[in-house]
Amino acid sequence: MLDYKIKTESPTKRVVATCCNSAMFLDFQKGHWFSVYRARFAGNAPPLQLRVQTKFKPENCDIPNDVPSYRTYPFKFVAKLMAARVAMLIGR
Repeated sequence: MLDYKIKTESPTKRVVATCCNSAMFLDFQKGHWFSVYRARFAGNAPPLQLRVQTKFKPENCDIPNDVPSYRTYPFKFVAKLMAARVAMLIGR
């Protein structure tokens, strides 16, 4: 796998497979955010729960209504991330 950054100081790293040049995941290195391209994994992946940051979708792209979609990050989602971060910091 190879990783790329848009700029040297960018906090995000994009990782692609060297065999087929397919995107695998996005790592936000200043936090604990890790976005995985779900279609890259075989087997029974957990179901989608929500979509975030849909404000960046292309204009001609329709978003399915199978799960809730949010233009930004909903408060409940951010609260869960913060709770997970606290749990990691105290060693649970």
